[in-house]
This record gives sequence, structure tokens and C-alpha cells, in this order.
Amino acid sequence: MTYVTSGSFWVARLDRGLLALVLRCLPTSRNRRGAIVVAPKTGARLVVAITPADVGERVTTRRRDPGGYRDAVGVLESWRDGVLTVRKRDGSLVEIAEETLAAAKVVPPARRMR
Repeated sequence: MTYVTSGSFWVARLDRGLLALVLRCLPTSRNRRGAIVVAPKTGARLVVAITPADVGERVTTRRRDPGGYRDAVGVLESWRDGVLTVRKRDGSLVEIAEETLAAAKVVPPARRMR
């Protein structure tokens, strides 16, 4: 495997001439794994990086749905009995079963429109 560095990412040359994008991530309390590898055809690794301690924070979630995936961005209102409640910007509440979560993380507050 050969790495070509460029700023905040590397391009790795894999077997048979395939390329993979390796994003550099500094290890934090939420991300202890370091680099995230985005390989051809497989996409990024999905990680749930929120806990019940994040209630009150703005989060983004991706959950499995029979038709694919669904996303919700908003304030995590509660996390009880395996069900997360997210209040979206329009004021609606979304209930998400914990076992359907594919990815989630805390995000910065929304920017205000001028």
C-alpha cells in the first residue's frame, strides 16, 4: 500500500491499482479510531457517536428504513427505553428506535439566517 499525502487526507494505492481516500482525524473522546478510510464502492464507515449524555445537543442521525436510510437533524430532546426523540427545525418531533441507528454525531448549532 502506498500513501500520497495532501493536506488533511491521504490517497492510498491498494492492490490492483485501486485508490482509497484516507481522511485524517485527530483522536477525540468521540472518535478514538483515528483515520477514516473511504474505500472504492464501499463508502465511509458509519459510526454512532452519541450517548444519552448528549441530550440537549444538536445532532444528526441516519437510521435504517425499509426503503433505505432516513436522516434527521435537530436537538436531541430525550433518550429513554431505547427510543431517541429529535426536535427538527420546523418543530416536529421524530422518534427513532435505537436499534435502527446507522450513524449519529453531535453537530454545531445551526447558522442564523440574515
